Amino acid sequence: MVYDDLHHLYIEMVKCNSVMNDLAYSLYFHSLLGSYFKKYIIRWGVTNKDLRIHPFWIQDSRTGKDQLNKCHSLIGKECGLTICYETDITGDASLIGSYDTEAERYNTEHGLTLANPQKAGKKGSIFYVYKDPIIKGDLGTYDIVIVGEAKLFTQTGSEKILTVIQPALDYPGFVRKKMRHTKAIEYNCDATLISTTIPFKRMNSLILNQGFYMRTALLINKLTFEKIKIMRKEARKLRALSYRQKFDECLQKFSSILKEYDREQRYLFVTPEANKRLEIFSEKFDKYVEENLQGKELQAAISFTQTFEDIVLKMAGHIAILDTGNKNEEINILSEHIDKAYYPAFQFSRSIVEELEVEEDVSTAKELEQIKKVVALYKTKNILPNTEELIEGIKCTLNIGIRRAKKLFEMYRDNRIIKECRGGKNEKFWDI
Repeated sequence: MVYDDLHHLYIEMVKCNSVMNDLAYSLYFHSLLGSYFKKYIIRWGVTNKDLRIHPFWIQDSRTGKDQLNKCHSLIGKECGLTICYETDITGDASLIGSYDTEAERYNTEHGLTLANPQKAGKKGSIFYVYKDPIIKGDLGTYDIVIVGEAKLFTQTGSEKILTVIQPALDYPGFVRKKMRHTKAIEYNCDATLISTTIPFKRMNSLILNQGFYMRTALLINKLTFEKIKIMRKEARKLRALSYRQKFDECLQKFSSILKEYDREQRYLFVTPEANKRLEIFSEKFDKYVEENLQGKELQAAISFTQTFEDIVLKMAGHIAILDTGNKNEEINILSEHIDKAYYPAFQFSRSIVEELEVEEDVSTAKELEQIKKVVALYKTKNILPNTEELIEGIKCTLNIGIRRAKKLFEMYRDNRIIKECRGGKNEKFWDI
């Protein structure tokens, strides 16, 4: 099958430059396919979906992230994709764009608009031509944009830039940014964004709940010191000239196969059987999240369960395209494509469950302390509070209304912070 051949070639190439990053290999491979087939659209409800996948890879420094980014860039360029390597995210101009006020002044002075882009001068032979005042950033210029130092995206204060980038990752991609003292920068966008950074202790819930992260394929890999030592030892072996020769040979095979597929707009349709299969896998991942997390981490990870379903669907779309070929105008995503996409998607998505740590805000910490006091008071009597008693205790200790107390109880219960311990059929007792 073409998919298997391409997948094998891609992994052989990136292994020549980055070692022991198997989860990232598959994620980047599908990200490349999403870039190449970005004009292919999945018919999905009212809004549809494109095939782009946007990796956000968090891993220790000097463990192959930059090497994989470089290797990915070489492969993409050979396949005809435009790559922006290491865009600047400290300001708006590089990534988002800027507004040319001189062009706007020129257009106004000569009465030029998009509807009337040319105007003859007084002498008849002189023509004034409309100048586009919008200077597109890298998101509007390239097929793939790589942010190799994306720590800024994880820090408090980045909400504004993430809000701007978020619609660019959707279908149809769009960028709009209101600049100071000027009109807004607006343009369509179909770039794939790849972001990498080093691990951080905890993610602020305000940042994580931005829609930006739910539109990325988040891979978190926190390595032990021993694992890092082994990786660096293996990486030293890649200095041999034979690896470059192997890379070049695989690259020629890879690009020649991929270039046989056209990049014009086509549509993919999900069969009822595939849709049912996707639903089963999505529910399976939901259950995995609920069984392994609680509190803020559970709240955050629940948002990623929809992301997981989208990633499986898009990866299945890549497989369907490659194995259907260019002969048929209609491409169907089958249940077998969903099955094949599920395993690699689950492998890197599970890192969200295993590694994601969310920072508690001050108000939440205070609430939990007060609720613990309520439960502790009952424990001094060798009992636990039932539902009504705990809600009443929350109401009194936090000095809030009964409706707010019920909502807090339900939230902490649903996030498995308040846990049911024992009770009869009609009564439940709670611990924390």
